[in-house]
Amino acid sequence: MTNDIEAFLRDLQGVVASVHLYPAGHPRLGDLVSRVVSEAATLTTGAAEFSVFQADNRLVWQGAPLPGGDTLARGVFTTMREHGFHRLTVRRGLNDVEVLAFANAVAAGAPRGDVGLAALR
Repeated sequence: MTNDIEAFLRDLQGVVASVHLYPAGHPRLGDLVSRVVSEAATLTTGAAEFSVFQADNRLVWQGAPLPGGDTLARGVFTTMREHGFHRLTVRRGLNDVEVLAFANAVAAGAPRGDVGLAALR
């Protein structure tokens, strides 16, 4: 299961980094978004949601530090923290529209209160 959360976070970082590189509908961006949605579905099998947060430059998932999460913490969580996000909670049913909206908001530097999504908060 650790590999699943790591893959989810790497691919989410990829989407955040790519939203300004590729136009909407570009296959590369679409592939990344599809992977994030699929990985989120896997991670919410048997649970309504999951959360990841950063503490002491380590990522915490399921109540314990994520092994090897240092690199991931420097990626998407650094960007998120700069804009007031300290925890990522993903609810079952995450879809591609929400992934793109979140990535665009984080990449553009939208303050936390400006991102209201059903399955990501």
